[in-house]
Amino acid sequence: MKDKVLVFLAAALAVMLLAQGQAAAGELIVGPQVGTLGVGVNAGWQYSDYLKFRANTNYLPYSRTDEVSGINYKAKLDYFTIGALADVHPFAGNFRLSGGLYYVDLSVKADARLSDEPVTIGDNEYTGSQLGTFKGSVEWKTLAPYAGLGYGSGSGNEPGLGFSFDLGALYIGKAKVNLEAPSEALKANPNLQGDIDKEKEDVKHYTDKLQFWPVLSLGVIYRF
Repeated sequence: MKDKVLVFLAAALAVMLLAQGQAAAGELIVGPQVGTLGVGVNAGWQYSDYLKFRANTNYLPYSRTDEVSGINYKAKLDYFTIGALADVHPFAGNFRLSGGLYYVDLSVKADARLSDEPVTIGDNEYTGSQLGTFKGSVEWKTLAPYAGLGYGSGSGNEPGLGFSFDLGALYIGKAKVNLEAPSEALKANPNLQGDIDKEKEDVKHYTDKLQFWPVLSLGVIYRF
């Protein structure tokens, strides 16, 4: 997590410096934001009343411990994004239509331990003493297109505070699912690998429905 925070801070600084470097050619907008992508920094450059360019970076760490169907899960989600967007203002006002591309580092890692009661995995039942702790991970692709709409107050040339709002979706595609049991458990239970593979397919069937990540963000901006 420490490495992700350092990368996030470096990316946020790069976003602000990139926008500042373009300030002589047009209007500069910089500010923090928060939403379904996490906390981040948003920076933009106004090319004209009808077209703006933005870059942002966001970070969302999340962890949870829960029990599902007799299996105790300890899951950790890391979500780091860097995006480049073009905003079209069809009415030369605050309303905008946005499109762009994000670099996405999204993964979920989990440790799972069965309870003492028998739990069905695949076609067979197992207990915690038979399996111990097994590990799983879900990873999505790293490049994701974005489409959405929003509102960015402060169009024009006057400096001052404003706010921004975005609503859209990232297409993150199908995930890669991995599930591994301890080697000792695999040796002791000949049917376990087949059952693990079936369980992995069940998880993949669920993650295949999550190919779009909703984006909702609110931010404060300052126009220079």
